Amino acid sequence: MLNMAIRWFFAVFLLLLLGCNNGNTVNEGTTMEKRYTEVEKTERAAKSVLIDIKGYTEAEKIARAIKRLEGASRWIIENGIMEILTNSSYIDKFDSVIGDEFATGISTPPTLKDEYKMAFFNLSDHATNYTINLLKRSQFNGSIYEYWMIFKSSNTSVLKHPKNGQFLITRSDNMKSRREIIKESGQFFHQYKEGDAVVISLDYENNMFIRYKLAAWEIPHCYENYMHITQQKIRPIAPIAPVGKGN
Repeated sequence: MLNMAIRWFFAVFLLLLLGCNNGNTVNEGTTMEKRYTEVEKTERAAKSVLIDIKGYTEAEKIARAIKRLEGASRWIIENGIMEILTNSSYIDKFDSVIGDEFATGISTPPTLKDEYKMAFFNLSDHATNYTINLLKRSQFNGSIYEYWMIFKSSNTSVLKHPKNGQFLITRSDNMKSRREIIKESGQFFHQYKEGDAVVISLDYENNMFIRYKLAAWEIPHCYENYMHITQQKIRPIAPIAPVGKGN
């Protein structure tokens, strides 16, 4: 009788176990389950909330945060500006869009000012911040070119450079179309050419607003060919001229 009872116990336990696995199979059949791993779903659900995923070292957590921030910042530049300019109310739901798509968050409300043709976005994830600034806009051969900078900072000791910079040039057909990143570098460059023609250029010497945004004194390793501008710390300053007009 005892042996029979033991056999029945294990049979019921096995059925329950199979039932749980079948339930997981059903869930795994949904679109969301197919698209995302368990870790990715946890990150997406957490959005901008700092969570400690067991099994990852601090370096791995930072690396994962940087990967999410890289994806979010590129999406903002390539597609986000287009979405905002197409639908002005879109900026109000930017935080939820970034959270849903990249499991990261916007730490301050995004800014898009027509007066100075500026765009400003600040992303935050696992003590790491990406600040995205539009420094200049110009037109050339019927296309719109923009100079962007992403200032990156992380409160960690696992990175060689806790503060870093990225410099990008985009091209679009018009203000409300998708932007294509045509040049990007971890080293500052003050102008972009097509052939012999200067398409867009920054007055980094005289425009103190641009100098402040470049923050060269904080990331001198990004200004190897412009070391002279890393020697002076610039105080916060308002734009002295519209970004799209000659500076």
